[in-house]
Amino acid sequence: MKFALRFKTFDLPPYGKESSCNFKNILEGYASTKTGYRLPNVHTLHNQVHIVVGGVMGDVSSPSNDPVFPLHHSSVDRILRL
Repeated sequence: MKFALRFKTFDLPPYGKESSCNFKNILEGYASTKTGYRLPNVHTLHNQVHIVVGGVMGDVSSPSNDPVFPLHHSSVDRILRL
């Protein structure tokens, strides 16, 4: 989390999960938490929780259908508030 906060830019072109060195993709889990660069099949921080929980939550494209989804995101909001 502290590494992601070092990046002042929220998102960079092409404005998707392919961009590197921006806060959004490091926090979401699409970029390395050590370098900030996008690597194929990297799932860290936020995405890792979805994968570990499994079930519908493990399918990153449709986790909002899982009852544990609101609990997970409430926790993420709580951490970001600190």
